[in-house]
Amino acid sequence: MTEHLLLCRLLCSILLLSALTCKTIAFSTSNGTLPQEEADAINALLGYIERTSKYDGASSNFTASDCNKKSTLDVYCDCYNATCRVTQLYLNDNRFSKIPFWLQNLSRLSIISLADNNFNGPIPPELGALPSLLELDLDGNLLSGQIPSQLGSLSSLVALDLSDNQLSGELPYELGHLTNLRYLCLPNNNFSGNLRQSFDKLKNMAYFDVRGNNFNGQIPAFIAQWKDIEELYLMGNNFEWPVSHGVFQSLKNLTILQLADIAGSPRDFPIVNNQSLTHLTLRNCSLGGQIPEFIWQSQSLQYL
Repeated sequence: MTEHLLLCRLLCSILLLSALTCKTIAFSTSNGTLPQEEADAINALLGYIERTSKYDGASSNFTASDCNKKSTLDVYCDCYNATCRVTQLYLNDNRFSKIPFWLQNLSRLSIISLADNNFNGPIPPELGALPSLLELDLDGNLLSGQIPSQLGSLSSLVALDLSDNQLSGELPYELGHLTNLRYLCLPNNNFSGNLRQSFDKLKNMAYFDVRGNNFNGQIPAFIAQWKDIEELYLMGNNFEWPVSHGVFQSLKNLTILQLADIAGSPRDFPIVNNQSLTHLTLRNCSLGGQIPEFIWQSQSLQYL
């Protein structure tokens, strides 16, 4: 597993742990019941898992009493009074080939983690009909095609990880509607085009990774509005320098900035003058002029 993938997962997990502490989670009891459509959905999944023999202890008739038992299946529920609802699925590394069509029936899902399976084909647009979703993790699969615009309806989404797939095309404009998004991980796909102007609304962004794609155009000036950004990975694309090389100057929380293969005429060093920066990569960036003083004066910089 690559270093960037581990880091992205760790950061997303930390964020979601913080987000979920605001919820009251009551573990299910034998007295609780699941809505029939949710029980049917989990039982359909269990049938497949039994055929793969990964979860030997999985029941063939999933009920609320089976929730929150890691020894059988990583399915977690919240129970209030006598009713339980499935809220979290951790189904990584299960050799699935298709994202289950029934996920849209689990309307209370807050976390879907389906990393390191064998999913192929497009991302189902039905995933955009999950209003409570905080995290969607589909990294390490074989997904292809474009990101469906319907994902822009996930207004609660905090973390989206589509790393290491075969996705392509331009990013949908509608992703700019995800104003709660803090972690966006898209490296090692085949995305192209510009970073959408609608992303200027993503003012809560803390981690943004688009390494190893085919994006082009200028590095957008709206990045200067991402005041919470801590890690910014833009290398391995076909970007050009922004009109102003001071785009990064206002990002006082920035700790990691990776730029590489920036086209255009020689430019001065980008101004990244803060006390938080620890890692700065500027490889093949058409830089000219003198190395600025802040490089030598920085007390925090560890890697250049």
